[in-house]
Amino acid sequence: MLDVDIDDFIDAVAGGDDLSFMYREQRFSLRGYMQNGRATLYLDRLDPPAKDYVLVLVGNERNFPVQEFLQAKVWDGRSFMEAAEEIEILD
Repeated sequence: MLDVDIDDFIDAVAGGDDLSFMYREQRFSLRGYMQNGRATLYLDRLDPPAKDYVLVLVGNERNFPVQEFLQAKVWDGRSFMEAAEEIEILD
């Protein structure tokens, strides 16, 4: 990740902040919402557009599923942390 402190990024995910980033010439958006009383993360690929969300993770009534996001193997079979050096945060 270029010029981004990983702890700041994790805090932003935990807060449900809207985040945009690039991975291998693909643009992604991560957003947190309260859905049916549960903290839910939605990962969407904006460019090229995906037909559906790449990933939807449901936490509990207070906490977004940060660890589940970081461990999900959606980056060409790698976790976020394994692919981090190829991810550029845009926000």
